[in-house]
Amino acid sequence: MPVAAEQGAHIAIAGATKRFGDGPTSIHAFGPASLDIAPGEFVTLLGPSGCGKSTLLLMIAGLLPLTAGSIHVGDAPVVGVRTDIGIMFQDSTLVPWRSVRGNVELQLALRGLSPAAFRHDS
Repeated sequence: MPVAAEQGAHIAIAGATKRFGDGPTSIHAFGPASLDIAPGEFVTLLGPSGCGKSTLLLMIAGLLPLTAGSIHVGDAPVVGVRTDIGIMFQDSTLVPWRSVRGNVELQLALRGLSPAAFRHDS
């Protein structure tokens, strides 16, 4: 089981920046921002639409490359897609035939893992 899923991992964000495009027409989408998140710490991202919340999450998961700065999950720099991180956004991008729990567990199922092994309810 990946460290991030098993016990949590430190997330270190240092000067993370994202720009789309090059030159004078490029769009500054995020940063620079720095943040340390301790294992097991609960963090909330708040802000208006378009302020970079989703961009940051996509960069942490390795789904969007940084323009500058770095992100580490545990001791490993994020340099590509991380298969131990899943993102669940509030928009209606859920699989409609699955329950809420089923949508949350979808990433486990796609990785061939048993969702029951990750449940902590009685």
